[in-house]
Amino acid sequence: METIKRLESEQFNFSTTERLVTHPVLTAAENGTLSVECIKLFLLEQYYIIKSDSKSLEAGLEMHGQTSAAYKEFFEFFLSGEKIASDLHSKMADALHISPQEMAEHEPSHFCQAYPSKFCQLVYHSDPAVVAIAFAVNFPAWGRMCGRFRDALLAKYADKLDLSEEKLDFVSFFAEPIKCLPSLVNKVSNASRELKQYGNAISYKEIKDAVRLLQEYEILFWDGVYLAQGEEK
Repeated sequence: METIKRLESEQFNFSTTERLVTHPVLTAAENGTLSVECIKLFLLEQYYIIKSDSKSLEAGLEMHGQTSAAYKEFFEFFLSGEKIASDLHSKMADALHISPQEMAEHEPSHFCQAYPSKFCQLVYHSDPAVVAIAFAVNFPAWGRMCGRFRDALLAKYADKLDLSEEKLDFVSFFAEPIKCLPSLVNKVSNASRELKQYGNAISYKEIKDAVRLLQEYEILFWDGVYLAQGEEK
């Protein structure tokens, strides 16, 4: 898709990729110096992100599901993914001895929760095609981060925290490429064009702003996790 190729060639996309692959969370995890508090904070913040993203996707399905079969399929697919992630999250939380009470009492970080807040805004205020294209550009970077994070936890923390591949299925779930994503995005984009052929088309600037801000907020998520470094208890 031409719009996605254009976005991927933007300077901000290259900059985001560089900042993510060199992020101190990954560097510390891969050399075994990331604190256990950081690892736990990753999971605690994800608990609230899953809750928020699930509600946003439910809202998207309610608002747009009757408009187009492509919109319905898109929001249903990602909502089902959040339900799977929630189950896997509980398994990893148990492995790290994070109780439901601890998750409920955790005070979410504004750094970590900026991304789901922006996603919610996009669902309510933007065309579904903007959301879909933003996913197509941003998800691969998120997947690579999760893949490296999982591999580092297995290599450096398996004995210390009694971790295994099965216990890290939550992180692995996000590390796996979404094979049907290009098809879903194309369907949503085509549906949007058909519905807007007599209205105002979506501008490249609107899509670019959404992608760029989501990328900045993804970096903020990892920045927020790293704030716990040195807070070992």
